Amino acid sequence: MFELEVATAAHDLRNRLGIAGCEIQQLRLQLAPNLDPGCPAVAECLESIERLLAHTNAQLEGLLELACGQDGVRVTTNGSRLDLVGVVKRLVELHARDGSGHKICVVANAQSLRGAWDDARITHIVRILLANAMQFSAIGSAITITLSRQADEAILRVTDRGIGISPSDLPHVFEPFFRGRNAAVMPGLGLGLATARLIVEQYGGSLEVESTEGAGASFTARLPLQSP
Repeated sequence: MFELEVATAAHDLRNRLGIAGCEIQQLRLQLAPNLDPGCPAVAECLESIERLLAHTNAQLEGLLELACGQDGVRVTTNGSRLDLVGVVKRLVELHARDGSGHKICVVANAQSLRGAWDDARITHIVRILLANAMQFSAIGSAITITLSRQADEAILRVTDRGIGISPSDLPHVFEPFFRGRNAAVMPGLGLGLATARLIVEQYGGSLEVESTEGAGASFTARLPLQSP
């Protein structure tokens, strides 16, 4: 019952954040004719608020997924077949426009990887793995996203050359609210990887990690191309 209450609250807060985002867009349109191009402070402030809302929304998505999963709730799909390759390329293009500074390389060994997946949930998985790689690696370093097919599974692998994970922390990285010893100073609630694995497992797949402390980490998601 507690998990259902948390899911309801997270869903309500997510909707409120969506409304706030729409209000900011309307405010931007109303202010646009009067903004001085030589004084970008207002535009920068609005962009900062939008980034904060997006970050908060991602955390609520994680909390919602976790609560739904623990309460046995399953998010239904619309029956369409989603292309994982397209989702990855779309998110990488968004990060490129944001100017994060990381060198993200996509290696797609298949033109498309389609499965009976929900767009929002698969996007959440990719976003979490990519954000994790970016957060724990230096700006300008390389991040490689590899997409391939093995038998009836789509393989998504995100590899970075960041700080890595200590051997003692490695068995716990998918536990809710766990923060690694070398990640404690970073922002976050420790929900991202837990919810990513939960979603993958709900599709009948798996999410695993390999890492060497100080040399980076590699997260591998295996998603069945057929519904479980």
